[in-house]
Amino acid sequence: MGDGGKQAARDQPFALDLGGRAVWTGAAIYVFASLVYLSGLAFEALVANRIPLSESAFMSWVPAVASNPEQLSLGLEWRASVLLLIGTAFGALLVSCGVLVRSLRERTGPTLVLGVLVALVAVATAAIRSGVESTSVLISLCDQLEADSPLFGERGVSDLVLKPKLYGELLAGLVGLAMASILLLPARLTSESLATRVRHLRMVLYSSAAMLVFGVLMTRAAYAWSASYFMPAAGQAELVDAGTILAGSFYTMMLGAIYLPCAVALSRNAQRLAKRAVETGQGKSEHGWLEENDLQVSWKGNSVRILAVVSPMLTAFLPGIGGLLG
Repeated sequence: MGDGGKQAARDQPFALDLGGRAVWTGAAIYVFASLVYLSGLAFEALVANRIPLSESAFMSWVPAVASNPEQLSLGLEWRASVLLLIGTAFGALLVSCGVLVRSLRERTGPTLVLGVLVALVAVATAAIRSGVESTSVLISLCDQLEADSPLFGERGVSDLVLKPKLYGELLAGLVGLAMASILLLPARLTSESLATRVRHLRMVLYSSAAMLVFGVLMTRAAYAWSASYFMPAAGQAELVDAGTILAGSFYTMMLGAIYLPCAVALSRNAQRLAKRAVETGQGKSEHGWLEENDLQVSWKGNSVRILAVVSPMLTAFLPGIGGLLG
């Protein structure tokens, strides 16, 4: 190709032809992530049903008749964790809604199809969890606290403790929808469009990871506070640690199942765009073109994003807000 031909190629709008089926990439990824999530949930239900929590486990636990300083401090720690969860949840909500609004404008039909898939996953979640609620340790602790402790009586403490966790998990579903909507790819993908999608995916990742981290801290605080009214101090730490690790592992599984396929799909398209850019004379090298268009992925960048994915699980090994500040 002569110099004139190369210059003409550079002046033309550069895009990668993906075809009409590319728009359903996000839906396929969401289906995959949903299967991973529902499989984990089904395993939890299976274990809970096969190894149920015996009601006699609470028979020897005498509920406290007054709050001691340790219980009061644990209650304040739980309140602080809920406030932090609310703040990060609103951040994740705003970012996710912004991404979804953009997707609705660009790909209305496929985005609505994703919404239908979310509704189906919600129904499946409710069906699976119907067999888990009565055997959840945290729920049993809160129910017992409300039923037997003279401090609380019928004040709805169980709902008070569990509702923030439930709402946070529902918002995590919206985050998954936002990530999947980023992969509702157009038939012709430009470098500008791809770079925008990469930035949006990272924004959703970081905001959702922050929310899930505080969700794990809130779970630890809820376990510690409710168990302190029943269990002897010797057994509290083991229960709190185990419950928190379970929550952190589950949240990391949820985040990784949706983010990693999205990141891999965008990275593959970036490599294809870079290869085409070199072939058409719009870039001297694939590496240079990726850097020029803000699509190059460094080891440092990858490490930060992997750390964000596993941050809920890592947070489970921290001592909690009170321990971190103390």
